[in-house]
Amino acid sequence: MPAPVEQQFQYSVQVRGRLTEPEEFADIIVRAQADGSFIRIKDVARVELGAKDYNFSCRYNGKPAAAFSINLTPDGSAIETSKLIRERLTELAHSFPPDIEYAIVHDNTVFVKASLESVAHTFFEALLLVLVVVFLFLQSLRATIIPMLAVPVSLVGTFAVFVLLGFTINTLTMFAMVLAIGIVVDDAIVVVEAVEHHMAQGLPPRDATLKAMNEVSGPVVAIALILAAVFVPVAFLGGMAGVMYKQFAVTVAVSTMLSAFVALSLTPALCVMVLRPKKKHGGRKGFFGAFNRGFEALTGGYGWG
Repeated sequence: MPAPVEQQFQYSVQVRGRLTEPEEFADIIVRAQADGSFIRIKDVARVELGAKDYNFSCRYNGKPAAAFSINLTPDGSAIETSKLIRERLTELAHSFPPDIEYAIVHDNTVFVKASLESVAHTFFEALLLVLVVVFLFLQSLRATIIPMLAVPVSLVGTFAVFVLLGFTINTLTMFAMVLAIGIVVDDAIVVVEAVEHHMAQGLPPRDATLKAMNEVSGPVVAIALILAAVFVPVAFLGGMAGVMYKQFAVTVAVSTMLSAFVALSLTPALCVMVLRPKKKHGGRKGFFGAFNRGFEALTGGYGWG
């Protein structure tokens, strides 16, 4: 309910939206007595679950039909339930009389699946774009592999946290994952570029990695904490906004912190194993040479401007 204009405080109250057991309905209060006692439904009636109306008729495409609906329990999975129902109906159809067929008139999971598929499609598009951009600037397949391995590790770790926090895979959390792709790759890129810089000065991969980690560990942790500080407060907003965006904010914050952990643990190990010293042979030619010259001209013009 919206709060009046003069109301100073507003609280979010989470209540059970749907009762499921007869005992829960039986505890509903129907009257408060003058002495402070309550009269509940179980005091004046017998409570049992049943149909609202047992007398009804149904026709489907102009023909007589028997219709029934299946409602999801509050803790059930709509997609999994729909899948199991369809499988069961397919099995039962083999024992139907020849003149009887079944039809699913309405299924809400069609819209749920379409929404999740759209977000998943966007997720893979974002991952592909990140791969292209990282390769374009690092200009090394070995160096590109390392950040791209850090992305799925961080995101899988985020899904593991979902289980601990009781979160679900929904539109908001999936969009948070899409946003997090561009964030979690940053820490790994910082580490890889620092290692390549020291390797270009003649250090072997192991020594270059150790020196790079001494330089960038602090900034990587600071960046992760700053980004988390931006999103975590959103989870504590009041009203409906806080309830709706809690999972979104926590998802981004968790993936950011995990990316920092991966950048300080997995990424250095991959740098030692994967990166190799580059041979000194002047500037790059071809596409990358033209790209580097154009990028240097752009940054130079920006600096002089």
